Amino acid sequence: MRNAYYGGYNMSPSASFFHEERGEFVAVIDMNVGCSVTNNAEEVVEFVLDYYSTTTKRIIYRDTMGNWDEMTHDGEKFVGFKSMPRCFQLSPTEEK
Repeated sequence: MRNAYYGGYNMSPSASFFHEERGEFVAVIDMNVGCSVTNNAEEVVEFVLDYYSTTTKRIIYRDTMGNWDEMTHDGEKFVGFKSMPRCFQLSPTEEK
């Protein structure tokens, strides 16, 4: 992962995470600092959509337990969570 975000978007307590565009999706990895990505999904999705100027990319995230899931959105805001297969992983060359 090349980009890091250290909270503070919209002046609220927030998660810190790495993020990177990967084809059809943006991958987010929780840094386990401050609020979790899971607990701050609304802000994380808003940041990602704005940062990558996208309304169509899927947003997947790895939580502090190492599990990957998807944060769904309507192109403007967070809608909900979607489970991903437990076998899902980024390849070692992608997960930096």
